Amino acid sequence: MLDKKGPDVSGMALTPPASNGTVAVAIQATASDAANGNSNVVAAEYTIDGGAAQAMSVSASAPTASLNATIAQATMNALTAGNHTISIRARDALNNWGTPNTITLLVDKTGPAAPTLVSASPNPNNGTTPFNSSVNAVRMFATLSDAATAIATGEGFIDTLGAQGAGFPFQAVDGVFNSSNEPAYADIPLPTVSLLASGNHTLYVRGKDTAGNWGPATSITLVIDKIGPTISGNVTLTPSATNNTAVAISATASDAANGNINIVAAEYFIDTAGANGTGTAMTVGTAAPTAAINGTISAATVSALTAGSHTVYVHAKDAAGNWGATSSATLRVDRTPPTFSGIT
Repeated sequence: MLDKKGPDVSGMALTPPASNGTVAVAIQATASDAANGNSNVVAAEYTIDGGAAQAMSVSASAPTASLNATIAQATMNALTAGNHTISIRARDALNNWGTPNTITLLVDKTGPAAPTLVSASPNPNNGTTPFNSSVNAVRMFATLSDAATAIATGEGFIDTLGAQGAGFPFQAVDGVFNSSNEPAYADIPLPTVSLLASGNHTLYVRGKDTAGNWGPATSITLVIDKIGPTISGNVTLTPSATNNTAVAISATASDAANGNINIVAAEYFIDTAGANGTGTAMTVGTAAPTAAINGTISAATVSALTAGSHTVYVHAKDAAGNWGATSSATLRVDRTPPTFSGIT
C-alpha cells in the first residue's frame, strides 16, 4: 500500500485556554494515521502565529497517539494581548507530514471591570440582624464582568483591601462562574459583623477572570450602629387622666446622637416594660433619624385598668435593629366622681 498522506490532528486543547502571560500553557492533541495508511505517528510540532516550529512529545509509536507540549511562561509573557493561532501537525513513519490543524490561544492581560450594583443587606446593622431567617449574615451583592474572558471568581474585604486572592470568596448567583457577566454574592457572618466597632466600615469587592487577571475594586459603606434611639422631650398622654376613654400617646424618637439612622418602629407598654418587640405598636411619622411616634391606648384597654396611677413606657427602634431605652409618663385612671363638702 502506497502511503503519501500524513496523520490527521484532532482533539486539540489548551490548558488554560486563556492566559495573562504569567503561567505556562499546556497543549494537548491527538494524531491519527489510521485513515491515511495506518503508519505509526513518530513526530509532531506546533507553531505560534506561523513562527518557528517547536517539537511536541508523542505518547507512543502507533497509528494513533497523543501529542503534548508546553508553551513556556516566558514565551507566554512575550505575547501581545489578543488572539494567537496555535498550529499543530504530525508526521508518520514514512516521513509524511499531515495537514496542520489550528486552535486559538487568547492572551488577556486586562482584568475585569470594577464591579457594579454593589450592595449589602441589611445595612445599617447592629451585628445581630441577619439577611433572612436562614442566612445568619450580612449579604453582599455585586455584578462582576469582563470584556474578553469569563469571570472565574470574586473576593471581598472589610476596611482594608488586601492581597489578591486573600479575601472572602464570592459565589455566582446561578451557582457557577462561567460567563463574562456574573451576578455574585458573599455572606459576612454575623459573629464577624458583631466584632466591628460602631461607625462606618468600608466593604470592598473585586473580580478575577479565567485568564488570571484581577480587576479593580468597588467599595461601599456598611454602617454599624449598636445603640438605639432615645426619646427626646416628654412622652405626652392626651388626656393624662381618664375614666374609660381612649388615650393618645405622642413622643419624638431620635437617633441623631447614636448613629443617625432612620427610626423604623416604636412600641408602648403599660406598667411593665416587656421584651423588645413585644409591646403595642406605635406609628412612625417619617423615615428619618428623628421622627414623631404616636399610638393609642384603646378605650377597652383603659377600661380594664384599675383606678389609680399607671406608667406608660415608650421606646423606638432604628434601622440597624436597635431598640432604645424607654421613657415614661403617668396615666391616672379616675372613676370616682367629685363629692361636695362644706355646703352652706
